[in-house]
Formats: sequence, C-alpha cells, structure tokens
Amino acid sequence: MQLEPKARSALSADGFKIDYFSVESIPPLHKPSISESDLVVMSPTRLGRTRLINNQRCTRI
Repeated sequence: MQLEPKARSALSADGFKIDYFSVESIPPLHKPSISESDLVVMSPTRLGRTRLINNQRCTRI
C-alpha cells in the first residue's frame, strides 16, 4: 500500500521513532484490497521517552 511508506517517512521526518505502521481492513484485520473501505490505521510510535499508541478507524472514500 502506497500510504504506509509515505506515512512512515512523514512521521520519521517529524522526529517519531516508529514501532510499526500498518493499514488494515476490518473486520477481521488483514491487508485491505482496493475495494475495502472500512479500515484501521495502527501506528505505535515513540517521541522522546514517551510511547504513543495510535489506532484510528477510518473510511476510504
């Protein structure tokens, strides 16, 4: 998926250390096909000593 490398690059450029970055289709969690629109973006990161756990549900339009 094109989004993942671009998002990783943007987060890294802003100083985040990325544990992983993944866009998954729900339910169940799996790599989405182009036709699937119910998604979750998961991106636990670190900024300094703080670990941020970010999971955002979104809809592809």
